[in-house]
Amino acid sequence: MSAERRSIGRDRGLTLAYCAAHFGKSLFWNCGTLLLAFFLTEVAGLSPLMMGGVLAGSLLLSAATDVVIGRTLRRRLSFTRSAAVLQVVGCVLASMALVGLFLTPLAPGDVRLGWVIATLLAFRAAYSLYDTPQNALMTLATTDAWSRSRVAALRVATSGLAALLLAAAILPVLASEAFSGADRRAALFVWLGAAMTVIGLGTALWLQHALSRQWSDNASSSPRETRVRSGDWSAMIALAPLYGMAFAFLLAVSAFAKLEPYYVAYVLGSPVWAGALAIAGACGVMLSQPVWERVIARLERGRALGIMSLALMAGALAFGLAARTPWAATAAAGVIGIASGGLNQLIWSTAAEEAAMRPRTQVGLIYGALTAVSKTAPAVSALGLGALLGRFDYRAADTDGLLLLIAGSPMFGAAICALIAVSWCVSRAA
Repeated sequence: MSAERRSIGRDRGLTLAYCAAHFGKSLFWNCGTLLLAFFLTEVAGLSPLMMGGVLAGSLLLSAATDVVIGRTLRRRLSFTRSAAVLQVVGCVLASMALVGLFLTPLAPGDVRLGWVIATLLAFRAAYSLYDTPQNALMTLATTDAWSRSRVAALRVATSGLAALLLAAAILPVLASEAFSGADRRAALFVWLGAAMTVIGLGTALWLQHALSRQWSDNASSSPRETRVRSGDWSAMIALAPLYGMAFAFLLAVSAFAKLEPYYVAYVLGSPVWAGALAIAGACGVMLSQPVWERVIARLERGRALGIMSLALMAGALAFGLAARTPWAATAAAGVIGIASGGLNQLIWSTAAEEAAMRPRTQVGLIYGALTAVSKTAPAVSALGLGALLGRFDYRAADTDGLLLLIAGSPMFGAAICALIAVSWCVSRAA
């Protein structure tokens, strides 16, 4: 192609293809954060403590794999077309492993735990190969800061749409009497895995085809110059505040997401309100993106982070106070979604800009480290929840322990983000 390449974020066809591929990938990620904990305890038959250990171990493996892929495939992740091919390969492998995991109830009881561990580890490792290359395209296939900011907003909105459709379709079914049995739930998860495979692979191939027509690996991506020169690990240290913010935020929202199926099944007990809760949170994420895009463009990033952190804390507090009142809890979930959408956009737009200012060979490692953090945080939350859920009867309708966990998790994460925001503002003022 000529030197005037089309950019994701500006070209409509490329942007649509990227958003579709990110939607397909987000189904896999949201399934892991929203439904896997419930699947392992209520369908596969693992204890809460075992569930926490298995999820945490698999996420830590995936985090390590992200960094390894970003480091060892740095050359292939420096070019648009080769990164696009890698995300297709990762999608195929992740799909095979996830369907295998959902077939766990068919495994004999004496090998079931081993089957869960093997298929879940395979899924996490394959997802890293799916995730890191597609994330790197935020920088590799964009030509300017405006495009990267727009892509960050569209990614968050698309991910919110995936979470909305997944939660609205599955959570009400899990809360219904017709699917209270393990066999019916097992069949539901198998069909879910098959549908996700078709969507994920189809959209990944679409993105690969669209980019292969517009981009050549013989030249650099955007007409940019490297403004920050440093070694790989020096870059990681310089980006420590970004990674710390991502860890605190994702620790909070992953815990909330893991607890949501338990909350709708054992506190709300209503398919209607279960769907409404999921819709409110996802709509908050999606519809807030244009507003947050303007906030981030106009305010210094530390101030924007502070505003978003306070909004998340307010939403979590309101949810805790109104958890037994369905309509009020639904409204609070919408506020949590709005704040989460802003924090997510801030994290990814900052990462995209930092990667654009550094050597191309560091792009894969920067995104690999960020996704590693994004998986370490859910691992920590899985360990904590596995230990805490085993300390009380979370299935009892009158328990306060479940409500304390689901409201307290985002409040804790918001407090950490607020501290980072203060530190960010002080360091920029110094």
